[in-house]
Amino acid sequence: MEHEVFEKFRTLIHGESGISLKDEKKVLLENRIRRRMNELRLRDPRDYLELIELDIDGSEIVHLLDAVSTNHTFFFREGSHFTQLAQILKSRVASGQKEIRIWCAASSTGEEPYTILMTAAEAVDLNTCEVKLLASDISMTVLQTASSGCYSEEGLSGVSLELRKKYFSQIGPYDYQIRRDLREKVLFKRLNLSTFPYPLKGSFDIIFCRNVMIYFERELRHKIVQEFHRLLVPGGCLFVGHSEASAGQVKGFRRTENAMFLKEGCGK
Repeated sequence: MEHEVFEKFRTLIHGESGISLKDEKKVLLENRIRRRMNELRLRDPRDYLELIELDIDGSEIVHLLDAVSTNHTFFFREGSHFTQLAQILKSRVASGQKEIRIWCAASSTGEEPYTILMTAAEAVDLNTCEVKLLASDISMTVLQTASSGCYSEEGLSGVSLELRKKYFSQIGPYDYQIRRDLREKVLFKRLNLSTFPYPLKGSFDIIFCRNVMIYFERELRHKIVQEFHRLLVPGGCLFVGHSEASAGQVKGFRRTENAMFLKEGCGK
């Protein structure tokens, strides 16, 4: 891919998603979009770029963003966060809270939101406290995978045998599906974190946005965290990736430990 073409793709991707691609990502970008180009029977990245620019309904840009989004994740990633989550849920239920709203803002293929739900189910009685979970991502492809709740045996390597038996059904020799009642507790939604304000109603008790802001420039990270602050209840919790802890250092948040931040103000 010629550098001029890469620059055009880079500008387009940054404008649509906030993702910043460095020069050394040129080969990666070309490899990522090659599959889509093959589906469209296009050989030259210039032709694909022109197709995107002429696309009236914007559907092709979604395919492009699907291709460039990084979706590597696994169950119980950065496990200390889920230990903290369990403690928070127990405390809120003990104080009499009957409904807890959680937003997983970069859900990828579903491992994180389902880990949140398994943690909740282990920590509190979901029959007496309703946990409502919104899971969003910019990629429609990963959202489809997430909503199915289907994973290979290898994909469940981070899940203990006890939890696997409790929350998954085996649907093939090496394939599993998360329990239907847990799947039905998640609302999956496509959402672009670089487009403000977020089209969400109500407020959240807890927000997870982990290991995605590292792909954004500092100014955009700051805006995203400010938007999280707006959407959290006073005393609400924000979890970011351990490598992104500096992103949460925004006025109105107090850092606790392990890349968790509390919205300042009265709250449970």
